[in-house]
Parts: sequence; structure tokens; C-alpha cells
Amino acid sequence: MDSHFTNEAIQTGRETPLTALKPGQAGVVKRLTMPDEASLKLMELGFGPGELITFLRAAPLGGPIEVELMGYRLCIRRAEGDRIFVDRNP
Repeated sequence: MDSHFTNEAIQTGRETPLTALKPGQAGVVKRLTMPDEASLKLMELGFGPGELITFLRAAPLGGPIEVELMGYRLCIRRAEGDRIFVDRNP
């Protein structure tokens, strides 16, 4: 992906980290910005580009976040959620 496009998307508010969503807010996965091994594991769980994901809640004190995608709920580390970028205006 062209870095100019990515920066533009973030600046205009179309693309945001998953953890920036509010409970109940949904977005479409755009990209994962983590090492290949971690990216592959999350993609196997359904976090692929184009998937609709709903942020459900976050544990206090930097704990995990709960999301819903593909009809199931899943908890992931907050640090992973910080590196999953979504389009919050699907």
C-alpha cells in the first residue's frame, strides 16, 4: 500500500486503530501492521482485510479487548488491536 494513501486515510479519519473504536462501533479491517507471524495468526482467526469487526469492550488497565467478527467473539491483546487498522465508515 502506498504510504501517501495510508497517511491520507489516517489524517481524514477513515482509517483508525481497532482500539480507538468505542464499544459497539464497527469497522472494516484494512491492514495489519505487525510481524508476519502475528499477522498470519490473526488472519487465520478471521482478521483479514475486508472483514467487518465490532469492538465490544476493553478490560481495564491495558488488558485485552473483546471483538466480534464472522459471528463469534474473541479477545485479543490490546497491543495487537493497536496494530489492526480499520475503516470506521464502512
